[in-house]
Amino acid sequence: MSLIEKEERQFAMNLNLLVIGILLLIVFFVGALKQTWLLAGFNEKAIRDKG
Repeated sequence: MSLIEKEERQFAMNLNLLVIGILLLIVFFVGALKQTWLLAGFNEKAIRDKG
C-alpha cells in the first residue's frame, strides 16, 4: 500500500467523522429548539387559563 492510498483513506475517515459530528449538532439543536418551543407553548396555555 502506498503512502498516497493511506492518506486518502485517512482523509475519508476524517471527512466521515466531520459529517457525523455536524449531523449530531444539527439533531441536538433541532431537539433543543423543539423542546423550548413546546415549553413556551405550555407556559402560554397556563397563563391563558389563569387569566
